[in-house]
Amino acid sequence: MDSDHLDELLKAHYETSRLADSRVCEILGACVVARSAYRWKRWAIGATALATAAVVSLAFTLMAKPSGSANGPEIASTSPNDLLEDRKLVAVMIHAKGCANSEAMDPVFAELQREFVEEPVLFIKFDYSSDCAVRQAELLSHDLGLDSIFNDYKRTGNIVLVSSKGAAREVVDTSVTLAAAADRMRHHLAGPGL
Repeated sequence: MDSDHLDELLKAHYETSRLADSRVCEILGACVVARSAYRWKRWAIGATALATAAVVSLAFTLMAKPSGSANGPEIASTSPNDLLEDRKLVAVMIHAKGCANSEAMDPVFAELQREFVEEPVLFIKFDYSSDCAVRQAELLSHDLGLDSIFNDYKRTGNIVLVSSKGAAREVVDTSVTLAAAADRMRHHLAGPGL
């Protein structure tokens, strides 16, 4: 049913009603506003669907083109060793969801990240929450040359401070305050033999 026919039916209905003319005008005005709002809602849903389709299409297009193609985006190639060469210290959070020690250390780890944002420190998490997360942590540790850290440090809720060469320097646990953890990181950043 088109809106013109609906308007005629509404007007015919209210012309025969016993309502005051002012009330009839009010009701018919509300109908116009409601129809207008409905049209805008349909338009917004359509525009949202169109935008979503465009984003998905763009994502598939970018994923389909190999790096460095004539029309594709240039993606910088960074090897794991390049990541570690630029870092003097690696802070590895051993984490698991539901672990009280992990929950206590999460804010400390986050604050250390903020405090050392300008320092040559790589912050990573090894998540032990599920089999899938453990496998991802294992792959990450292998790619970064931190296999010994992954294999030797399983106690969740700890932060392992690691030299850029992959050797564990110190373990920070829940008994250490944020200030003490930051001091220990500064000590390892300033110290020789990293």
